[in-house]
Amino acid sequence: MNWFITNKCNLKCKYCYLPQSFWSQKEKVSIKELFFALSNKNISQIDILGGEPFLEKEKLIFIFRACQNSRIKIKSISTNGIILDNEILSELRKIKGLVVQVSLDASTPQTYKKVRGFPYFLKVVKNINLLVKNKIRTILSFVITKENRKEIKSFIKLSEELEVEGVSFGAFVPVGRGGYIENLMISFDEIHGILRLIENIKSSLKIFGIKEKGCSAGTKEIAMLQNGDLYPCGLLISFREAKIGNIFNNNIFLNNKWFLKFINLKPPPLCHSCSLPSLCCGACKAFIYKKSLNTKKYINYLKFPCKNLT
Repeated sequence: MNWFITNKCNLKCKYCYLPQSFWSQKEKVSIKELFFALSNKNISQIDILGGEPFLEKEKLIFIFRACQNSRIKIKSISTNGIILDNEILSELRKIKGLVVQVSLDASTPQTYKKVRGFPYFLKVVKNINLLVKNKIRTILSFVITKENRKEIKSFIKLSEELEVEGVSFGAFVPVGRGGYIENLMISFDEIHGILRLIENIKSSLKIFGIKEKGCSAGTKEIAMLQNGDLYPCGLLISFREAKIGNIFNNNIFLNNKWFLKFINLKPPPLCHSCSLPSLCCGACKAFIYKKSLNTKKYINYLKFPCKNLT
């Protein structure tokens, strides 16, 4: 489960996949109520997201300690890396196997400010050093757009210098706030070139995003908001009809016709034989759904070759 524990954030990235409705929601449900409901479901591990999770230190510490006394494993925490203190570091060290994924998206202060809107690059790098120094498994993430694509090689070099465990590259999916800047998507030809570039770089780092394929929305993963609302994945939070229930309800999926159709849909046949991994969002159901606007067209859209997805 991808658990969006808060809608508070200290950045306003223009390519964020979350919609305006996410940021305006009031957080009325207590973290204790949510965790109790979660622990009664068939959930084995969680990835913690926001907003910015580290803005909610009390929530995080409660989740950390509650998970230590339950069968639920915390797999990862996604953060922009701006906030970090000794108390959080101490708690992070106690979680076995935890990965902290820091969204950096640039290798220079100039590009960071351009893509993220604020001059926090050096502060984030300092906090990455603290995570590594405290022996917390750390991965840096990089969402590829037209604004930062030329820094991929230097981003890997920077990551090596910071001695993190790995880097994760991902496609920019133009949904939510990012739906207004679809022109920043890289082309299919550029994706091919970027994949070759990354594959030819000799690095000791683990590199994620260049082999993974397919879409696990609603089958291997699910997303939960801070009020308990459930979606097949975080990228579908932008679509009101994609809400498939609430964690406090029983039989949440059985009567949801939209969800039953959604999980049975398959990516375009061409995607199965394509060499491109998740750097390409052609097989992302949220992207295709956004393009087609409704389920009937969505089914037909899946029959089109990838060149028609741009």
